[in-house]
Amino acid sequence: QLMDVLEIDRPYLDPTLTLDKLADSSGISRHHLSYLINKVLNKGFGEFINEYRVKHSCQLMDDGFLKKQKMDALAKVSGFNSYTSFYRAFEIYTQMKPLESCMME
Repeated sequence: QLMDVLEIDRPYLDPTLTLDKLADSSGISRHHLSYLINKVLNKGFGEFINEYRVKHSCQLMDDGFLKKQKMDALAKVSGFNSYTSFYRAFEIYTQMKPLESCMME
C-alpha cells in the first residue's frame, strides 16, 4: 500500500512532506508507518524519502533535464528544500557527487 502511494502519487516530491502527511495520504496510521520505516526497512523517515528523491533526480538527469535546467532546479523539482540537502543525499545514496554522475552519461 505504501509503495503504491509512493510510486503513483509521488508525495516525496513535496518538500514539506512529513510522516503525518505520508500517513494520511497512504491510509496507514502514523505509528504503523513509523514502525515500518524504522524497524522493518531500518531507515529514518528522511533517509527513506530522500532515496526516492534521489532516484527521481537520477531519472530526470537520464532524461536530459540538465540540458535545459541547472542543478539547483533539479534539486527543487525532486523535492529537496535546498541544493545542499540534495547534494548530501545524492552523495550518500549514490556514493557520487551529482556533477560526477552527470559526467558519466
